[in-house]
Amino acid sequence: MTPPRLVLFTDTALLEAVDFVPRAEALMRTFAAFAAPAGSPSTSLLLRGAVDGRRLYDLALALSHPSRHFGVDLAVADRLDVARAAVLPVHLATHGLPVHEARRQLGPRVRITSSVHDDAEAERAVGADAWIVGNVWETASHPGRPARGTDHLRALAARPDAPPVIAIGGVTPERVAEAVAAGAHGVAVLGGVWRAEAPERALTRYLEAFDDVPAAPPARPDR
Repeated sequence: MTPPRLVLFTDTALLEAVDFVPRAEALMRTFAAFAAPAGSPSTSLLLRGAVDGRRLYDLALALSHPSRHFGVDLAVADRLDVARAAVLPVHLATHGLPVHEARRQLGPRVRITSSVHDDAEAERAVGADAWIVGNVWETASHPGRPARGTDHLRALAARPDAPPVIAIGGVTPERVAEAVAAGAHGVAVLGGVWRAEAPERALTRYLEAFDDVPAAPPARPDR
């Protein structure tokens, strides 16, 4: 169950915006246009934010068809009820359900990713299909939180119980290669795309950054 190489996070402000669906569709269309002639790293749109379950479910339904049409994976954060109802993968925050409980409720075929910041959280996230590890660099999403650095990323990626890891926190297109060299399968971004002056062009720059990095290794047979 190989995870995507580029994950687009959202936040509450994005999910509450009246124009979120057309903005998300524009990014999906950009991904499809990039991927069609040249191939592209797999991309996921992760709906994450403090909105009620009905809003999250309605957004998931509104984006389910365009996500399939444009070849973009769609996932939700923390809400297992919405994940079950909309038949989507789920991402677990560190304050959410443990991976083993989410797996028990969702079954073996649903992709589960989990946020991991240290070894203790890694222990609790064993069994996830990917760890999203951060924050690797300083990020405006968490002002004042110090960067953990690529050595920290490398150490978590090297754990024998680690699934593929995805780097998050201050990832720019120029840092994609550095993250992959430190053991990351892929990267996750929020402000680097959504807050950019031209989000579609920003997304293209992230996709182009994977041209200079090795292909993702095959998933481990026990994952």
